[in-house]
Amino acid sequence: MSQYEARLEKDLAHISEELAALAAAVQTGLADAGRALLAGDAALAYAVILGDHPVNRASRELDRICHSFFAVHLPGAGHLRFVSAVMRVNLELERIGDYAVNICRETVQIGHPPADAFQARMQRMADEAYEVLDQAVAAFAQGDADGAQRGIVRANQVTRGFGTVFDDLAEAEGNLRVQELFNYLVVFNSLDRVVDQAKNICEEAVFAVTGQTKPPKSYRILFLDGDNSVLGPMA
Repeated sequence: MSQYEARLEKDLAHISEELAALAAAVQTGLADAGRALLAGDAALAYAVILGDHPVNRASRELDRICHSFFAVHLPGAGHLRFVSAVMRVNLELERIGDYAVNICRETVQIGHPPADAFQARMQRMADEAYEVLDQAVAAFAQGDADGAQRGIVRANQVTRGFGTVFDDLAEAEGNLRVQELFNYLVVFNSLDRVVDQAKNICEEAVFAVTGQTKPPKSYRILFLDGDNSVLGPMA
């Protein structure tokens, strides 16, 4: 191995190490946010909120390292895909850290553990969000495109399941204070967004390994007019 190749591999390993450390910190924050929510633990919630500052610094440092890698090595092909994917995963992880902070802020405002009627559902949502994120991080770290594809399928399943929890919350509106209802809505939305970001990490894992990008979104639109004589037939 030439001196340049050794430097290249060393810098790639450094990027991987920094990404792994950031992912571990974000996963810890998300797990602690779930525990704080379920226990009504304000002290733990505040710890997660304060712990987001080091996460943000680590995210900025990883971004700097990736930009330096581009400037030094002018990478191509697989190395270029990998580092550009790392930069996007870095952004996804930073956002997940923000969602964990959102959950903790709502936890402090709620001020007590969830009622028994919601405890099991919220436990399931928190566990599933963490599991999807863990699967996504592992697939990216291991360069496992097949595992990432399975993670995408799992994320879609979890997202559909979250819809029933929103329905349950709406039905319980009369049993909750209005402020508390909105607190839980923010929590549920944050967990849902964590799953979406984890799905994005899976898509980046597939891209880094295979170069395959996610397909563009397609939309089904129904055009109607008053007597179905102009816009409808034209569409």
